[in-house]
Amino acid sequence: MTCGIRATTYAQLISGVDPAELTSAEVYPLGWSEPGSLEWGRPWYDDLTQFFEAAARAENAMLVWLD
Repeated sequence: MTCGIRATTYAQLISGVDPAELTSAEVYPLGWSEPGSLEWGRPWYDDLTQFFEAAARAENAMLVWLD
């Protein structure tokens, strides 16, 4: 089974993202004006996609809470 999230690379995920818009919207973790700020999530992206794939294989639902 192939999950759509795995087909999206991290580079594709952040493509077109404007750090100034993230700052304006007060998106956590802030500090988007720093060089390379969009790279902060890259180390966790592979593990996250594997986690979602495992849940899909097991036919489990995912609950994501953003506060």
